[in-house]
Amino acid sequence: IGALSKSLESYANNLREAIEREKSFTRHASHEMRTPISVIKNSLSLLNLPTISQEKQQKSYQRIHNACEELEKLTNVFLLLGRANQAIPKTSIKIDSLINAIIDRLEHLFTQENIILSIEGDASLTLTTHQELLETLVSNLIINALHHGSDHITIRYNHESLTIENPISNEPETLDNHHGY
Repeated sequence: IGALSKSLESYANNLREAIEREKSFTRHASHEMRTPISVIKNSLSLLNLPTISQEKQQKSYQRIHNACEELEKLTNVFLLLGRANQAIPKTSIKIDSLINAIIDRLEHLFTQENIILSIEGDASLTLTTHQELLETLVSNLIINALHHGSDHITIRYNHESLTIENPISNEPETLDNHHGY
């Protein structure tokens, strides 16, 4: 009976831990999906304006397309992370190409926030990892720097590190409990 009791207790602990992981995953997944969903909603609102120019229509359609691609990537990342004990496929990725693609996708945020961007790094640098995981990580760091920093972001990378720097904003409404990333 003692062994059965220990087995049941172990099972209950494992079940509690699994439920906590599921709750955490759900919180993180919903947080990550908010930005592309907001982009889609805002772009659709713009498209419903009767006086929208052809150029703004094209930009809105492109933002919707990019947001849908982002949702697809996030879904793939979540599915990948949900696979227990399976090897994560890796490819060789040029870091400068990845960063430039992210910057291009987020260009409207840089323009909207009036951010000055500096990128310093070895253009030949490659990394062998899962592309969507790395892209999600770097994208999140850049978005956090955009939303919680000042008017300048510096991205530095080399064979040893990737650094995204931004001074803390001097705006009073952003000073409370916000830090540079």
